[in-house]
Amino acid sequence: MNGPDLHDFLAPVRLSAVQQLIDLMNRVKVADLTTPEVLGLVAVFECADARTNAGMAPELVLAPRNGEVRP
Repeated sequence: MNGPDLHDFLAPVRLSAVQQLIDLMNRVKVADLTTPEVLGLVAVFECADARTNAGMAPELVLAPRNGEVRP
């Protein structure tokens, strides 16, 4: 199954999944998330960000311990 086929296959559940995501975002606060949960969410949003050719937010750029930021 290729990407477009998968998209078409999942289209019927997309609206309910988006609504569930919105509901969860309204109930779950970032302060309540564990570090692995935050990192998982960042990974998912970075994938979507890269797919849509948006630039990475500066605060998401990994920085070495000495504070030097590399693009």
